[in-house]
Amino acid sequence: MQDSQCSIQFKTVDLACCPFCKKSVPTASRDPLSHIVCPTCGKQVLVPGRLGVFLLHDHIGEGEMGTIYRATDESLGREVAVKLVRIGQADAPESRERLTREACAAGKLNHPRVAQVYSLNFSEGHPYLVMELVSGLDFAKKFEREGPINERVALRMALDVAEGLSALHRENLVHGDIKPANIVLDRDGNAKLVDFGLSGMTRHDGQGNFIGTPFFIAPELLQGVDDTHQSDLYSLGATLYYLLSGRLTHEGETPSEILKARLTQKPVPLDQHACHISPATRRLIMRMIEPSPAKRPANSEIVAAEIREALALLEASLQSAGVPLALRMHRTLLRLRLPRLPWRQVQARRHRRAFLLLFVFAVSAGMIAFTAFHPACAPYRTHLRQVLDRCDNAAAAVSSLMQGTVSRIRRAIGRDRPSSPSALAPDTSPHAAFTTANGETWFTMTLGAAPQRGSAIYAGGTLILQGSGTAMWEGPDCCRYVWSQTEGAYHFSASLLAHADQDPLAMTGMLIKGADPALGDGLFFGVLGSGDLVLQLRRATGEKHVLKREPPRVSPWRYLGINRTADTFAALVSEDGRTWAPFMTCTLPLTEANTVGFVVSPNLAHALSTAKFTTIRLTGKTVP
Repeated sequence: MQDSQCSIQFKTVDLACCPFCKKSVPTASRDPLSHIVCPTCGKQVLVPGRLGVFLLHDHIGEGEMGTIYRATDESLGREVAVKLVRIGQADAPESRERLTREACAAGKLNHPRVAQVYSLNFSEGHPYLVMELVSGLDFAKKFEREGPINERVALRMALDVAEGLSALHRENLVHGDIKPANIVLDRDGNAKLVDFGLSGMTRHDGQGNFIGTPFFIAPELLQGVDDTHQSDLYSLGATLYYLLSGRLTHEGETPSEILKARLTQKPVPLDQHACHISPATRRLIMRMIEPSPAKRPANSEIVAAEIREALALLEASLQSAGVPLALRMHRTLLRLRLPRLPWRQVQARRHRRAFLLLFVFAVSAGMIAFTAFHPACAPYRTHLRQVLDRCDNAAAAVSSLMQGTVSRIRRAIGRDRPSSPSALAPDTSPHAAFTTANGETWFTMTLGAAPQRGSAIYAGGTLILQGSGTAMWEGPDCCRYVWSQTEGAYHFSASLLAHADQDPLAMTGMLIKGADPALGDGLFFGVLGSGDLVLQLRRATGEKHVLKREPPRVSPWRYLGINRTADTFAALVSEDGRTWAPFMTCTLPLTEANTVGFVVSPNLAHALSTAKFTTIRLTGKTVP
């Protein structure tokens, strides 16, 4: 079977193993690398494809120079990464020769900071690269979970990458695709470069269109210039800029505006977004992202040496006059997590936890006060103001979470009752039992790119949701999504108490997807930043079709709801949550199991969107 994006021929596989339920799925009649619904659990599964001795069974991602799959080398019994290489069409023979030559050189390179290249193979004349599969957390996901990262962590990562680049550059090779997603923190805590690029590959499709999200590549590459050592250094600098500040090097409200700015303007100074970063680190990063390659550091060895100096200066500055404890303490406070304990265990442990929190806050307050008033600490007061702002946010989040936890514990032991007169009685249908019993287990995932500081708090029957548009152009949905799953017929509703958006096309509301929320079409019902109520079909390809849109308050409502019966979805509105009026009915073929949840999407780069939902109801009975 032929891959739709290239000339590689895959052999079909009779059976696939569902990664979710571990049951066998018949795939003999399906195209390799397409998707099929598992008959057991209803989730979408990749149909494996055999390519020589390699069995491709999981899609890892789309690189700028090809598509990458997790695969099993059946001859050696090991897991590998296989990249289906994209090469230029106009000079394909020359590209293949250059690709082969550089792959041979890369295959001889064995460095702990660079994923190993095992082989370059050809199928029907089309190349595919077999590489080491590195297990660990990449920095794109780390950023999604934590937001901007600690300066020391960033510098140590950059030092590892610079050492890996030095090894590549000594062999006259370039990586060509350095970005957060291609830097993996391995099990030993070291950074490693993955998804190797070679100059015989191309970043453009057959029509000459740029492929991928080119926010980390050097501006000269956007104009068709070949990769160089300096372009690798630019990408590393742009990656550091983003991980430390949460911002791209250039600003704009659309991808095209950002790309235009990168070609015509200097980068925004890093201290405008992250003034707490040390001067040595700021200076190095700004030199690395100079628009002119000639003004960047001459080579990766120089960059590695300057990173070591910046690390030494940073460590020395944190050893002065009581500052280290104060600065480390605020990091500790921001990372405190209260585990979800069974209510019977809380009684025995809550006194120890309360004492620990009081002790930590007391020591931290004392050290911060010392830092604020001692004359020797004057240079750190700007950073201290940022620390206090973060502590305010952390305290508010902890307070909200603790209030919800206490309320749930009291209800569990019979000392409290929900006081809201509009609270709905638990539904006893099997489809909704898990939701009414375990409401606090709603959890957060992302479709496309995650927000810079996304958060989801479920406490006391209220869901508070926040998302940002830092990297909103990756993937078809680009939103913060908090969800649960159900199947069969159901009614899903909630009251939207408040929402705050900055853009008329920002989205706040409900999103219905199939069993796997990362795949397939979806249905959005909610309110836009303009106040319009909208029902929108969202295709897996990224297209969006408005089915119905009403100006603000044409239909009075406080509650939004959706009835699902087979492939029919009825969008409903209500003023009291009991009497429902139809908004629109549509047909959408989804899997038997559905993913239902709430979304916010600001529709702007670097903007935030916040919403508050309450009286959340998911039942196995549709309402009239």
